[in-house]
Amino acid sequence: MIAGFGALLMTAGFIMVSEWVVQPHVGALGPPSVIRDGFIPSILMAVMVSGLYCLMWKKGSASKSESMQALFVFAAAVFAVLTAAGAWFRGPHMALVFSG
Repeated sequence: MIAGFGALLMTAGFIMVSEWVVQPHVGALGPPSVIRDGFIPSILMAVMVSGLYCLMWKKGSASKSESMQALFVFAAAVFAVLTAAGAWFRGPHMALVFSG
């Protein structure tokens, strides 16, 4: 359950950071988009998933199978949040919008 809530908060945070902090429309400044939009987020997520596994298995009292279940819940929550954000909160040109 903690993995699900953690995934929900981290994924929503990544969406907000990528929309308002990274500013993908400023293409001439900073690293190329392949690095900024692909490589760096992939490395960050891999580090977080590895950290969750190590935290659950080595530092916590969870067995290997319980740690794998936590990773599955984490991944399912990430996919659910990304699906909801893509379906309900994306406007023209994939801009983040809040209609109300």
